[in-house]
Amino acid sequence: MGINPNINGNNGLFVISRTPGATDFVMDLSSGNIGIANNAPTNTLDVAGSTRIRTMDIAAGATIVTPVYSDTNGVLNKAVTNVYGTVINNTVNVTAGATGTLITGIPNAGVYKAVISVGNACARTAVAEYYVTSNAFNSAFSIKGIDGLLNTDTTSKGPVFTEVSRTTTSVVWSGVPNCAGGTGSAFSYTLTMPSADVINITNNGDATLDYRIILTRFF
Repeated sequence: MGINPNINGNNGLFVISRTPGATDFVMDLSSGNIGIANNAPTNTLDVAGSTRIRTMDIAAGATIVTPVYSDTNGVLNKAVTNVYGTVINNTVNVTAGATGTLITGIPNAGVYKAVISVGNACARTAVAEYYVTSNAFNSAFSIKGIDGLLNTDTTSKGPVFTEVSRTTTSVVWSGVPNCAGGTGSAFSYTLTMPSADVINITNNGDATLDYRIILTRFF
């Protein structure tokens, strides 16, 4: 352990190492950057090797999170901006015939893709995609079904969307077997946007189900 004033452009380094000449831990005394296994850290923390995070917090439902990527130098960055690529997720339990708030707090003036999943205790799952716009100006918000998949035993594995209005879309799934207290209509539902920042879901089936949404911002 010691200080070497004549290294890294004469910035000076504080070094802790297991053997002479090694650089297990260094701090650049000019920039304050910390280096692990390298003596020329270019970022606040510069690790020459693999890293492991044993515990990470899980964001609460409807919390906006931003994915992290690495550039060609291995430096971690957010997506294009602090806005694009952000993700919101939530789960809501809705009884048959009832309406619940699927997601709220959608940032204004964005274009999104929503992926909604619903399933039962018999391993049947229906996944559907939607495009969503959230512009409150002139009430320019909307939602539209794109496509989906049902892991059924028949060839009827896609959804049928009915675009009731700019802010309302209904989906019907065929081929859902009678199971877990529900019939073939159990997975059908309607999505509505009463405002630019909210998506509600109405359970059009005959069983209480959990609905999960992942909302990813494109633009």
